[in-house]
Amino acid sequence: MVLRWFWTVLSGFEIVLDHIEWFVLSVVLISGSGEDESPLTDNRDKLELNDILRGTLQPQRFNGTWIDDNSFHFFDTNVSFNIYQGFFSKQSISKYKVASYQYNGYWTDIGNISSFFEANLELTDNIPKFDLYDKDKMIFTRARMLPPSKFFGTTFKKALVAEGCILHAKSIERTIVGIRSRIGEKTVMKNTIMMGADLYEHLKELMRKDTINIGVGKNCSIDTAILDKNCRIGDNVTIQGGEGLEKVETDSYCIIDGIVVVKKGAIIPSGSKIGLVS
Repeated sequence: MVLRWFWTVLSGFEIVLDHIEWFVLSVVLISGSGEDESPLTDNRDKLELNDILRGTLQPQRFNGTWIDDNSFHFFDTNVSFNIYQGFFSKQSISKYKVASYQYNGYWTDIGNISSFFEANLELTDNIPKFDLYDKDKMIFTRARMLPPSKFFGTTFKKALVAEGCILHAKSIERTIVGIRSRIGEKTVMKNTIMMGADLYEHLKELMRKDTINIGVGKNCSIDTAILDKNCRIGDNVTIQGGEGLEKVETDSYCIIDGIVVVKKGAIIPSGSKIGLVS
């Protein structure tokens, strides 16, 4: 009986220690709710367990959006405030309990065309910063149950190709090819993001001579471009982005930061020349 009582008391003591350890580890950087008792204004070198037990310090969930490397915006139904260079405003720190978490993983800004373009094409590197093939940091996506992609004599160099594609291109280099994409014979594609298509066309539609099908036609040359979903690019089309191009806005495409962006569902007639084309 004595031995059983001893093990019961010991087990209860271990549970208490586990809970204390959990509380201690859950604190990262936390401010107090009182104007005069905020630990951020104390002269103490470290936090004390009593701060947690008496409720002075309480971990708070963060629900924010990063703006750039040094600032992010927090918003909820009751309050909205900005944080710059890792510091909260004095008004926020005195009114709300605040917690932070040091994130050391991959992050990049894709808030404009050039950064979006480079961030995506970096995925084609041998070992990209954001590695989709990292065993310890796996990326899961929705299974679409599409057929495997088919290639007919295409040469690839640093390319990512999604499922359901039919590619007759001559070469594809440092390019991302989205789902259900079709690329015609002798077409060369480089430094391009092709978003793909939302649907397949029927064989009868593909055989018609009076329409431009979804995808990229034959004998095209495309470099430094983003092709949005469901765009139709005819045969013998040249798209050449690059530095020095002026900003352009049309119904079917635009040029931003030297990158040619073909808009969603746009039709580029056969023989068109866009960008740095002599």
